[in-house]
Amino acid sequence: MILNQRFEVTYINDAALALSGYEPDEVLGHSYGEFWPGFELDAERAARQLEELGSIRFRRDDRRKDGSFIAIEHNVIALGDGSYLGVAHDLTAAVEAENELRQSEERFRRTLERGPDAAVIFNADLRIEYANDAVLELLGTTRAELIGWTVDDDWLNTADRERLPVELQELQRTGSRQVIREVSRPDRSLITAEHNLTPLGDGRYLDVIHNLTPQLEAKAELRESEQQFRTVVATVPNAIVIIDDQQRLILVNEALTAMLGYTKEELLAFEHGTLLVHPDDRQRLVRAANAVRDGAGRSEFSARLLRKDGTTIEVEGLLSDFRLVDCRKGLFAQARDVTARLAAQRDAQVALRALGASEARLARAQAIAAIGCWELDLATGSMWWSDELFRLFGLRPGSVTPDRERLLEAVHPDDRERIDDWLRQAVSATAETFMHGRVMSGPVGELRARWHTEVSRDRAGEPLQVLGTV
Repeated sequence: MILNQRFEVTYINDAALALSGYEPDEVLGHSYGEFWPGFELDAERAARQLEELGSIRFRRDDRRKDGSFIAIEHNVIALGDGSYLGVAHDLTAAVEAENELRQSEERFRRTLERGPDAAVIFNADLRIEYANDAVLELLGTTRAELIGWTVDDDWLNTADRERLPVELQELQRTGSRQVIREVSRPDRSLITAEHNLTPLGDGRYLDVIHNLTPQLEAKAELRESEQQFRTVVATVPNAIVIIDDQQRLILVNEALTAMLGYTKEELLAFEHGTLLVHPDDRQRLVRAANAVRDGAGRSEFSARLLRKDGTTIEVEGLLSDFRLVDCRKGLFAQARDVTARLAAQRDAQVALRALGASEARLARAQAIAAIGCWELDLATGSMWWSDELFRLFGLRPGSVTPDRERLLEAVHPDDRERIDDWLRQAVSATAETFMHGRVMSGPVGELRARWHTEVSRDRAGEPLQVLGTV
């Protein structure tokens, strides 16, 4: 529209009419203020400003003919002939966009505030403009202290500070970037954090920060624990193996390699751990393993294992439940070589059977020869009689507890004192001693007998036992 010196409308185009909602005859000849109701214009003051500045620009909400308001940017320009050009620009769409942007930013801020991760927004000068509560808690600071910090000088170490410009350039190309770096807190302590950087499109950047320090400390503790575990496994004398849920060996110790003659690499290369077990024992061992996996917790086992040289060894051990790092169920097995012990037990059983046969033959020989044996332990006073000695005394084997008094009771009364003296002297004798004396043999009556003793001594020559026959 064109305005005269009194700021009356002398010309108006269709766009201005559509914007205001008026007809031409309602506008032409009327002042600019009348055209926009509620608009107060000091013509003299406006003229002076236009003479000095050449143009005036202002923004306000104006009322249309129908009473509705629209946001308009007014630009009044002096044309140099005493008239003015008035340009009105509809800002409705821009205002709506601004409102939507503010609402979007508000929602964005609320999301950042409520989120669990720490977040900051910094500008092109790398100064922090926004910080949520989570980042304040993470850094141990206040919002007043943090706002205005420069990311490069106050936050990063020298190496990260030098890389930051390159990272931001890369960020413009990729749209987002994830880096892990140490962050300095206001108290100058350091935390290791994962930074997720995103450009906001207006020269600012969003940095969402996830604190990795607890994870790294937990991993360090786990590594230390694993190292301690491996040290124990490597040094214990028993063979140890960890088996995964596919029956593969995933850890073996030195004791197992020495036991089987394989290297660690050779053992870990076995497709199935049961291939090291004797075929006749595999099913039994598999049943024990399944019992542990099904909730038994632990199970003892015995099996024969195959050595690299083709020989077998016998082992006894314990299977127990073991949780792998990836939470799968595994088995922890420890075993000891019992080959020598079992062989010794078998040899002992053979020897015992042979001894039993020998004792049976001895008992028959004693019965035929009518010879009874006895032993006297000088330390305890306890005594042992052979079965044939019981029979010679007219007693059933095992019917009484043997002792020195019962032995003398079996001697004929007329010979008892002499035999008693002889037994006392026999303890100090350095050689075998003999004596004749009668015994009372129950229903049989009196028997003439030849008594014989021999003393067993320790290395110092002290008497331990008196061994005798009748």
